Amino acid sequence: MAIDWEKYKRKLECPKDDEANYDNTQWCNRDLIPIHPERQTYGQWSYVGYWTVSGSCVSAWTTGSTLLEFDLSPQQAIGCVYSKSSVQC
Repeated sequence: MAIDWEKYKRKLECPKDDEANYDNTQWCNRDLIPIHPERQTYGQWSYVGYWTVSGSCVSAWTTGSTLLEFDLSPQQAIGCVYSKSSVQC
C-alpha cells in the first residue's frame, strides 16, 4: 500500500486568496505577505498587550535572573532589560 504524499502535501498547504496576485511558494504565501489594512483586526492596544505579555513571559524573568547571576546589581539588571525592551519595540 503506497502512501500518497501529494495528498498530504495539499492538505498542509496555505490557502490562497481568490484575488491574490502571488503564487504559493516556500518564500511567499498567505501567512507571510502583509495583510491589507481593511482586514486588520488589531489596533494600538493589541500592540501594547502583545509586548506586555512578551515582557512578562518566562524568558524575560530568566534574563533578569541571569544578569543578577553575572554580578549586576538589581538596578543595572532592570536598566539592561528595560533598554533591551525599548530598542526591541
